[in-house]
Amino acid sequence: MFPFFVFLSILPTGGDSQRLSLLCFPFRSLFEKDKLLFAFLLSSKLMIDHHRMEPAELRFLLTGGVAMGDLPLPNPDPSWISDKMWGEMCRISDLGFK
Repeated sequence: MFPFFVFLSILPTGGDSQRLSLLCFPFRSLFEKDKLLFAFLLSSKLMIDHHRMEPAELRFLLTGGVAMGDLPLPNPDPSWISDKMWGEMCRISDLGFK
């Protein structure tokens, strides 16, 4: 039942019981393996709606970013940072993650 607590942290306080009941009913009909994915999608959409997440951040989390052209900085240590990992780190830094 862990994914359900994700919603409770995002829902506005104030007894919004209709929204809470809309979140409870799909959980009853989902398989356990699908509950986490449903929780992620719904909570990310709620975070976007409450301006706590940008749509570009969600797009990066879903796709991993799209490699286009050369990297802005060279890989500082190729012995333990793969080129793919370094590319994703450069793309996520463009979104404002620190």
